[in-house]
Amino acid sequence: MLYTHKRMRGAMQNTCFKGLDKLIKQYKVQTVLEFGSGYSSYWFAERVKYLVTVDTQVKWFPKDKVNVTCLTIKSNGKDLNKVDTMGIDYDLVLLDCYAPLRKEVFTYVRNTLQWKIFAIHDWGRDIKMYDKEYLKQFKRYDFGSLRVACKE
Repeated sequence: MLYTHKRMRGAMQNTCFKGLDKLIKQYKVQTVLEFGSGYSSYWFAERVKYLVTVDTQVKWFPKDKVNVTCLTIKSNGKDLNKVDTMGIDYDLVLLDCYAPLRKEVFTYVRNTLQWKIFAIHDWGRDIKMYDKEYLKQFKRYDFGSLRVACKE
């Protein structure tokens, strides 16, 4: 699939994808969990062994990708525990979901999931909701509007 700048408008831009590509190679990322499906789901599906993508709307899910599992959750985030039943330790978790869910997803990832890399898209949009003290303990990178914390 061709990812042109025009096609990616409204989603993560080139700086973010270049950063993610660097991290995938550097940390040998094989499993990804993304909250907020869309073009990035197709992008990940072409680069990693296994992707779990979570959204409130099925219309954003990638089609015809055998290495992708799609999970639908409610817009209030009350059923986020569906994700934990997968029993996967994720190499990379991406938070790129719509605004009302972001705090719930951040808290869920922090308290429940095992991960090596935690990436937050549009960090500046709602920086007050993130536990900056928690994130300070990790190695950090910035790729445009993508903030990344790594456990190594």
